[in-house]
This record gives sequence, C-alpha cells and structure tokens, in this order.
Amino acid sequence: MGTCITAVIAAAGGASAGKFVAASHVVLNIAGALLFMPLIGQLHAASAWLSADNGAQIAHAQTLFNVISSLLALPFCYLPIWHKKPPVSTPMAKSPVA
Repeated sequence: MGTCITAVIAAAGGASAGKFVAASHVVLNIAGALLFMPLIGQLHAASAWLSADNGAQIAHAQTLFNVISSLLALPFCYLPIWHKKPPVSTPMAKSPVA
C-alpha cells in the first residue's frame, strides 16, 4: 500500500492515462489486501517454508502477494469495457493531379 501514494502523487498533474494507471494500482493493492486477509496464515506458512530468516520471509511474502494478486487481476485487463473504439475517420477527397 505504500507505493500507492507515490503513484497517485506522480499522476496528479499528468494525463488521464497516468491517472488511470495510478487508480488501477490503488485498486489492485486494496483488492489484493482484502483477498489475502483471510489467507494470512497460509501466506505466513508459505514464506516460512521458503526461508527461516525473518527478513527473507517478509520479502517472500511481499513477492508472493504481488505475483498472485497480479496474476488474478490479469484476466480483467482484457475485458471489452477497457478498450475504446478508435474514432471513425472519413476518407479525404483526393485532389486532382495537375
């Protein structure tokens, strides 16, 4: 959640695409945190199984959280609601060749 404020501040004065990315980052982290709340014991067990060092366990837990959250969110990136249709352009009239 700590990187969310950085993304929001960076996008504050930017284009709408940057604001969309920052909002997506916030939503991804909040949804991931809500998803992992009931699974905190399993996340701890998995990170403890990977390493006995406390610092490494924190790093493993963060990596597992980010990878699993991103993999779960990936299919939603391809929903048709995110794809804007390109503007319809009319063909320009050809000028006569002199």
